[in-house]
Amino acid sequence: MPLLLLALAALARTPLSELDTRLPASELDLAAIEQACAAADPQACTQLGMLLLVGDQVPPDARRGRALLEDACAAGFAVACVDLGWERARRKGLLDRKARQLVVDGCDALTPTECNNVGMWYMLGWGVPQDGSMALSIFEHLCTGSTDVAGVACANLAGAHVEGFGDQDDAVRAVEVLDRGCTDREAGACHGLALMYRAGLGVRADHRTALAFDEAACALEQAAACEAAGRAVGAGVGVNVAPGRAWRLLRTACELDVARCSELAADYLDGEVLPREPQRAVDLLGVACDGRLLAACWELADLRLDGPTPLVDPAAARVAIEAACEQDLGGCHARGVELQDRRAWDRAEEVLGVACRLDHLDACLLLAGQLCPGSQAKLTLQSAGEPLPAEDWARAAGIYERLCSDHQHLDACAEWGLHLHVGMGVAEDPTTALEVWRDACERGHQHSCWHIADKTPGPERIEIAEMVCDRHPALCHPLGFALWKGQDVEADPERARLLFERSCEAESATGCMYRGDIVERGEDELVIPEEAIPWYERSCELGSWLACTWVGRDAQ
Repeated sequence: MPLLLLALAALARTPLSELDTRLPASELDLAAIEQACAAADPQACTQLGMLLLVGDQVPPDARRGRALLEDACAAGFAVACVDLGWERARRKGLLDRKARQLVVDGCDALTPTECNNVGMWYMLGWGVPQDGSMALSIFEHLCTGSTDVAGVACANLAGAHVEGFGDQDDAVRAVEVLDRGCTDREAGACHGLALMYRAGLGVRADHRTALAFDEAACALEQAAACEAAGRAVGAGVGVNVAPGRAWRLLRTACELDVARCSELAADYLDGEVLPREPQRAVDLLGVACDGRLLAACWELADLRLDGPTPLVDPAAARVAIEAACEQDLGGCHARGVELQDRRAWDRAEEVLGVACRLDHLDACLLLAGQLCPGSQAKLTLQSAGEPLPAEDWARAAGIYERLCSDHQHLDACAEWGLHLHVGMGVAEDPTTALEVWRDACERGHQHSCWHIADKTPGPERIEIAEMVCDRHPALCHPLGFALWKGQDVEADPERARLLFERSCEAESATGCMYRGDIVERGEDELVIPEEAIPWYERSCELGSWLACTWVGRDAQ
């Protein structure tokens, strides 16, 4: 990883206090800053002062800008002192003693981490003019100190040179600073020296010496150095190719910083940068997953399920999926949905199964629905030439029963009752099914009410169907069907037609389809009367696959 990226990673991981709101001028509310500065807010005055100095989003006014920085610095706002040092150095050069003193004093008044981040601001031009010399000055100051960010600052010092900041004299001085730091066993300084030797900045390029400094930094637990050394050894840069030695260095880099593991694993898989050794990729992803790197857990699971044959291990994949789901249960459910959308049924079953065991109820419902798909779902898949999921009615029934009994999940209760009523995966028990539906219906679950109205035997069914229709207009179609066919009640096609229309108006696809079905046909029943077509079209829009086939459309 380039040192600039290492520095950026350190910056991103560090919460700041007074530095949090420094943004590019285009993102600032200038009126609010002016108002806050007028109220003597030193942070706002510092931001406004810098904008005035460089003429960014406001007309330039160096005199006022400098005055605002001086007042904010005098009020104890340390960032203003650093910025004031930059302003003086811009006019008189960083060798100016007062300019350097302003920068040093301002940085010393901040925490070392904040000071380092101010250096990154100037290096990258974040909310301030980009000024590599200013950044180098700050990094050098911190690198020579004994703070907890000395190593990062040393690495940033070298990284800034590698990125093209500073001249040859600056580079020579930087090597001297880094050498002192490395002698004092500062890992970042040793790694910085490796960068300078590898790039030939301030010293003659020497890959063997660069490797030695990186290995020294690695021994001091500098992850970036371990990776750089491992890649050099693996590629034979500065030393003969030594795959075993490279592996030890790279694995150490992964253990010290799990964010590095995935990229290294990818390199071991594709075999372009490192030798193609898939088992080592698995080992690295395992380290990262153990370190709670979510993406690595999923990558590991993918390899264990669909990777090269020697790597396939469903039990190990399940462990990786469990680790991922424990970290992000919602993401686990979302991944299961995505796998179902791709018709990767086996993978979806594995992921949703883990999420369900961790009590993600929506994942349980999706899994049960996959294990026991309805006839319409299967017809839809078959008509599209797509694979069907493996069915397991008994497992689906068990999931529905658990959700209904333990979690009072009403959708699950409706499905559990259906399994009981027709004996799908369990012993047939219509009496218990009706009890389950009745309880769910009393708690307001419309689909369970429909089941009661549709499946209660004998004349009692009509009384229940009347009650359900009164409560839920979308469920008037069971009563309508009984009246149409004269089941347990005297036939009344006209009232049946009105009930189907009422159900359809309440957006019941079944009600709309029955309204089309009740239209009198001619001698050829396959010829759809014109009057029926709008009802079938509406049913299709509401999701009825069968109605869509009647009108030659795809289900919505």
